[in-house]
Amino acid sequence: LPARRTGRSRLRRGTPGSRCLRQCRDQPPTGAVDGNTPRVGSPRSDLTDSRASRGTGMNPSARSANDELVNLALMCLITLFGFGLTLGVAGEVATFLAGEPGPRGGMARGLRVLTDPGHPGTALGTPGLSASAYWVVVVAMLTLVGSAAWFAWIVVARLRHRTKHDPHRIEGIATRRDIDLVASKRALVRRGETLRPSMSRPRPEDVGYLLGRSCGREIWASVEDSILVIGPPRSGKGLHVVINAILDAPGAVVTTSTRPDNIVATIAARKERGPVAVFDPQHLTAGLAFVDGSGVRWSPIRGCEEPLTAMIRAAGLASTTGLSAGGVESGGFWEGKARSALQSLLHAAAIERLPTRALFEWSLSPSAATDAVGILASRANAAPGWADALDGMINADPRTRDSIWMAVSQSLACLADPAVLEAVSPDPGDAFDPGDFLVQNGTLYLLLGARRDRQPRPAPIPASSDGRGRRHRHHDNARPPVALTGAEQVG
Repeated sequence: LPARRTGRSRLRRGTPGSRCLRQCRDQPPTGAVDGNTPRVGSPRSDLTDSRASRGTGMNPSARSANDELVNLALMCLITLFGFGLTLGVAGEVATFLAGEPGPRGGMARGLRVLTDPGHPGTALGTPGLSASAYWVVVVAMLTLVGSAAWFAWIVVARLRHRTKHDPHRIEGIATRRDIDLVASKRALVRRGETLRPSMSRPRPEDVGYLLGRSCGREIWASVEDSILVIGPPRSGKGLHVVINAILDAPGAVVTTSTRPDNIVATIAARKERGPVAVFDPQHLTAGLAFVDGSGVRWSPIRGCEEPLTAMIRAAGLASTTGLSAGGVESGGFWEGKARSALQSLLHAAAIERLPTRALFEWSLSPSAATDAVGILASRANAAPGWADALDGMINADPRTRDSIWMAVSQSLACLADPAVLEAVSPDPGDAFDPGDFLVQNGTLYLLLGARRDRQPRPAPIPASSDGRGRRHRHHDNARPPVALTGAEQVG
């Protein structure tokens, strides 16, 4: 509530001066209304505002130019001071070497030498000082100081470069704390019961691989980790990563390579742990004595009596076309059709116990694949509906049929190589059981050389080669996990 006013205040409120004061109070507070401060619109306030506006509107380029001039002046003063100090110290050194009394004066004595360079002793207060001896000392000191400065500059530049490119300081590289929490031996052992539930107290070697050291710590990768190493040829990818993973694998190993380097370094050690099989359709290991007797031939048809196995292998073969990867209109559709045709062909060949050559001949022409339709339709153990599906693709519109069969023939194009066809055509008694291979901690080497265009040759063995082996691997937790390693050369 407003305070009560006395009679004098009410009387004062009616005067012209009071009304003026009230009007000034109602205006925005741009100035005070008393006798000690300037009124609104006074010349002093205008002067202050104009100065403020000029300060805030100063040209940034002019300010930066002034800063550069100030820095240049400071550098000149520092250089002059250092040069004068050098001339003075050179005088002391020269007089000491000549046995003359020391110069008198401070830094100014060195600068006075520049006024009479032919008689430096006079400026330094030692008339007996030789000018030649003095200037020799000056040149020697300047050379020494310059060399020291240059050496310091090089050391600092190298330290900055080393610090900038130090892999331990790059953003995203694991620190010691990160290693202790995720990739240390203790962290791996803590996950041991999850990685291999059948082992009560697993060792680090049972559930992981030692990759190396960083920040004074051992770096371990678990058997569930996927590792991608990218580097140019001959950079040590196989020597430092792949070969060590093959040697340290506690269970079975499936490794691919375009050269026999990994076999030469690891086959002897892996033979001590279990059976060894080398799939070399291009005979890249010819002439290596320790590989003799380890060769294996594997048929993609064998085991396809089971529809699931036929579907898995068909999916692997169809994926080599790359249609679903993009670049082809409706590529995923055509790859799916090729997969459906391939599973029917594999299933028919397995039921009739036909060689791989028959499968290759079916892939060359839709008319030749009509024999597979007859097999699937006449056999009681054939998957229901597969004969009708294959017959529908063979008798479809010519354009649709040709597109499907183009993908089918591309999936099995590697069989056109006689060496590859021989490698996937085993004798009746030559059996390779992936399930037994996993149980016995075997090692399977897959060698597929690169083509001349530096693209890897399509593999006739899909990644998931046997549905039964896959189920065996998932259900038998007591066995060590399978190590999958590969070295692929792309250029």
